[in-house]
Amino acid sequence: MKQHVLRVWKLSALPACILFFGTGNGLSVYAASNHSVRINSSTLQADRPVTGKITGDNGEALPGVNIQIKGTTRGTSSDANGAFRLSIPDETGTVLVFSFIGYVSQEIPIGNQSTVDVTLRTDSKSLNEVVVVGYGTQRKADLTGAVSAISAGDFDNTINTNVGQALQGRAAGVQVTQNTGKPGDNAIIRVRGVGTTGNSNALYVIDGVITDGGIANINPDDIESMTVLKDAASSAIYGARAANGVVLITTKRGKAGVGRVSFSMYYGTQKAWRLPKMANAREFATLQNEARRNAGLAPYWNNPDSLGVGNDKIGEIFQTAPIQNYHLSVSGGSEKSQYSVSLGYFNQVGIGIGVGYDRYSLNVTSDHQVLKKLRFGNSLSLTRGNQTSGQWNETFVNAIRFSPTIPKYMPDGNYGYATLPGEQIGYLSSLGSAYLFQNDLARYRLLGNVYGEYQFTPELKFRATIGTDIIFENGTNFVPTYAFGGRTNTVNSLDRSNVINLTWLNENLLSYDKKIGKHGISALAGITQQSNRFENFTAHRESFPNNDIRVLDAGALNDRARGSASEWSIRSFLSRVNYNYDEKYLLSANLRVDGSSRFGAGNRYGVFPSFAAGWRISGEPFMENVRLINDLKLRASWGQLGNQEIGLYSFTTGLNLGQNYVLGSGQTVAPGVAPTALGNPDIRWETTTMQDIGIDLALLNNRVSVTADYFIKDTRDMLVQVPIPGTTGVTTAPYQNVGAVRNSGFELAVTYRQNAGPFRWDVSANMGTIKNRVISLAGLPIISGVFKTAEGQPINSIFGYVQEGIFQNQAEIDGHARQQNAQPGDIKWKDINGDGIINDLDRDYIGNTIPRLSYGLTANASYKGFDLSIFVQGIQGRELYLDGTGGRRLMDNFDNTTADYLSRWTGPGTSNRVPRLVWGDPSNNRRTSSFWVYDASYMRIRNLQLGYTLPKGTLGLGRLRVYASCQNLLTLTPYPWFDPEVGAGIDNNFTDLMTYPQPRTILGGINIDF
Repeated sequence: MKQHVLRVWKLSALPACILFFGTGNGLSVYAASNHSVRINSSTLQADRPVTGKITGDNGEALPGVNIQIKGTTRGTSSDANGAFRLSIPDETGTVLVFSFIGYVSQEIPIGNQSTVDVTLRTDSKSLNEVVVVGYGTQRKADLTGAVSAISAGDFDNTINTNVGQALQGRAAGVQVTQNTGKPGDNAIIRVRGVGTTGNSNALYVIDGVITDGGIANINPDDIESMTVLKDAASSAIYGARAANGVVLITTKRGKAGVGRVSFSMYYGTQKAWRLPKMANAREFATLQNEARRNAGLAPYWNNPDSLGVGNDKIGEIFQTAPIQNYHLSVSGGSEKSQYSVSLGYFNQVGIGIGVGYDRYSLNVTSDHQVLKKLRFGNSLSLTRGNQTSGQWNETFVNAIRFSPTIPKYMPDGNYGYATLPGEQIGYLSSLGSAYLFQNDLARYRLLGNVYGEYQFTPELKFRATIGTDIIFENGTNFVPTYAFGGRTNTVNSLDRSNVINLTWLNENLLSYDKKIGKHGISALAGITQQSNRFENFTAHRESFPNNDIRVLDAGALNDRARGSASEWSIRSFLSRVNYNYDEKYLLSANLRVDGSSRFGAGNRYGVFPSFAAGWRISGEPFMENVRLINDLKLRASWGQLGNQEIGLYSFTTGLNLGQNYVLGSGQTVAPGVAPTALGNPDIRWETTTMQDIGIDLALLNNRVSVTADYFIKDTRDMLVQVPIPGTTGVTTAPYQNVGAVRNSGFELAVTYRQNAGPFRWDVSANMGTIKNRVISLAGLPIISGVFKTAEGQPINSIFGYVQEGIFQNQAEIDGHARQQNAQPGDIKWKDINGDGIINDLDRDYIGNTIPRLSYGLTANASYKGFDLSIFVQGIQGRELYLDGTGGRRLMDNFDNTTADYLSRWTGPGTSNRVPRLVWGDPSNNRRTSSFWVYDASYMRIRNLQLGYTLPKGTLGLGRLRVYASCQNLLTLTPYPWFDPEVGAGIDNNFTDLMTYPQPRTILGGINIDF
């Protein structure tokens, strides 16, 4: 390197200047004599150009590769042909760094070269990505089971009020349904269909704690990742509780490095995305008069036209409501100790008057390396949620039924109620029930664990965990005094309830992980124990001084108290062995033995094995020249899972202590007991056997990833309550293992990422099909309301009469099978068995409540600081029974009806779908039939979000992003009622009984990293 001489006169007068010049420019002082300074200067060196071309390991040119001079901010990027040109210092020590998403970065010393061609290798990071699995983690490359992993980054650009929304539409074969749109309600998660007539809910494991407490209280902002274990190979490690799938939720943890403080918030408004159009006052009176005339009765309304449109009774109970969320987190730590602490507040006022939910949350995690071989840590989540429901169900139903002639408020200021002969006298005011009644539920939850981990050797590790899930619930239900015309209540009442639900968990796990040459082996063995105690206490009093004092001691009459308690426990032995050879041939085996208190001594223990194998075809020599494919893995699995969710004491007979007996000649009343529920000591586990074959594929330098699975899921020994004669005096029938169900389906997930250049985008899509069929049921169909479960049909199929059309005239009636009281304009029912008579034998299966297809699509794009994301989700092939007794009356009494009844039959040829309106419904058009069954398929734009990230350093912040978002922007569906997304209860019954609809939400928010 050349030496440059600066001759400075009177050097002694300028020492600070010389020192600053030397330090600030990286100059080295060699000598300071004879009034001169001799220095080396790279900054004074001339630059020279370097050119080259960058390709991938498949030979394709790579545009948008970042090239940077190491240790500086100088750099450039490759053009569309992979070529680049960069000026570098004319010195031999210059190093260029080449980096590109999806490829391994390279550092290349340039020396005297003027041309540098670079080949970047595909980054195997996606293969080395670690996925949370049961009782540990595993490299994605080594997975042999069907697993869907969702990270926080997958749902960061959507607004999620609960955990279910964060998962919905993002995992193939996983159907998430918002059971209602009511704030604070749980979502329902079904993994690979419905395998039982009992409880089909997935199992939740939150930070290692197995919980039955639901996920409504969990703050989505605290979640780091979610993993869904879908097949037996991945979920058999949870044995007796894994038949319905397992959802693993991991909250955020601290990372070593500089502390990080983050804050996020959003605020917006909500309103109903659609309200059904009901008949207005003029239409209501016209239709009601017609119905009464058709029944030979005098009409109520003399001049319907004079009534105008009246009042929108449904619109009265809905409102535009605010929603807001705030989240603050602090995380960081050293190499030996990491921490994460977050605080959250969420508040959602319901779009239905008198409904709302708020949640406070605290999440604390930490990990500490206290000794070289000893590590301990904790996960702790504390939440408080309060749900306000009012008297919503009655509010909702009455608003639908109410005549639009009823005013919103009475002249005296009271809430509107019926007063005229053609109105619903005696009904509770819909607005009055919304504002005056109180129905609150406060829920406090402590969920978490502490662990200790000792590393005996680099390969052998022991981990002990103590976890808990403690839930306290306080419920308040107050019924006030009121007077709404013919509906009055003169005695107010208060009910208070308290629940204590305590769950404890202990796990002791020994793990071994060893790599010997091309052989890799990992093993796990452990013992776990979990127990629960549930206590419930309720108290009631009546006659309070007024409607404002709501304390039990203030009530004067009918004080009573009730209480109950129950317990359960489970002890488990588990093991797992994974083996791979040369990362090409993969084997896995699981075995879990569960002993549950829910079964009798003879069947208390169940054994649940699984086996899986994988073949990484892309690692074979014959694939070396197939540049299109970066990774190709074939996998197959078989295993058995259990389901113990049948109640706690089904193996033993239940007794009622409140039964009195009359004894002796004196007929003395003596206290006694009587059996109310017959037990069956021989019941055993429901066992689900699952077979799965799948493929994992990565293409085009890992820009495209594909996962596909086909599965068969057979459930046998299904636990069913078989009816017993009423003469036994026993009200609850015993459980028996008599059923078998098969679910089969295909799942596909595809992702494409384009991360080159300033414009970057990605698209992810997934879909899953389900075919559900009952194989056997001991010849005993299960009928529950409008649903029937029988051999050869899907679980809970809708069962009823089939509408063939409308009788247009008497000749059609005479030529049809005999139908009681049929008149022109009545529904024509299909004669299923062809015996010439319409009766119960002519009912058939008229609807499938289990979606045949579910899907989701997410697209993200960014350009410089701007980002745009859209999330679409939907289902296809599901029918709902829209209960005719609730919302779509045939004007057979005082209740209102929907506006589509304006197209009812009024004479030959006027309608072949909607029957005539007739008071009293003498032909029973209202019966359970296909008339009330609707296609509930839908496609919904769940979220559309536009954001902008300001340049780093703006306002002194590390990152500042602002965004606007819309939830439930658009829903395409043939379903005519409030919302097609109607969830099922635990028993899988899908009926739209005035389900609270989901809102459309428009909001704005910010994300800040300090």
